[in-house]
Amino acid sequence: MSVAYAGAGQPVRTLPNLAGQRLRAGLVQILLIGNSLLMLYPIAVMVFSAFKPTAEIYNSPFSIPDFREVGNFARILTETSFPTYLANSLLVT
Repeated sequence: MSVAYAGAGQPVRTLPNLAGQRLRAGLVQILLIGNSLLMLYPIAVMVFSAFKPTAEIYNSPFSIPDFREVGNFARILTETSFPTYLANSLLVT
């Protein structure tokens, strides 16, 4: 930022290059969006995998699942101690 002087020795500040500011802000936005997609990708894969049978996860890991398949969730509730762990977590926090 350059400084010019007006009357009585008071500095007058000139505005920086507006096009440069917009370019920099745009690049920062692109970087932030790219980082967000990179961070959310594993979460999306995990959610999609929750709706697939085990064989389908290995055969076609990037396919869109049938969201009506809820057998994995029923299996977690009946065959594991997940409800106990969830209750403990809710009580502690």
